Amino acid sequence: MQASLVALVVRAEEERMSKYLEFEYPPEPLLRKNVASGLGIIVKSKKHGDILGFIQYFPRWKQDIFIPNGGTAWSWDCLEDIVAELKKRNEPKP
Repeated sequence: MQASLVALVVRAEEERMSKYLEFEYPPEPLLRKNVASGLGIIVKSKKHGDILGFIQYFPRWKQDIFIPNGGTAWSWDCLEDIVAELKKRNEPKP
């Protein structure tokens, strides 16, 4: 039972991996609190570790949005990774 749970966690981590981006999540109990307070999820470059932007909750639109840092440039594949993360986060919860 323990090994299958570990395999599920590893698979979930692999599914949300990006080739170039790293999504730095706060610990789970703090995730909603941080997103609601504006801290959100940090989007970083895997290669250099630079902070490229943030994913956070935008109350007016009632959904999570991506806010890129100024001076950053985005390729289509990195934007696809951002869109995939936003779709996952904005899916209706059962």
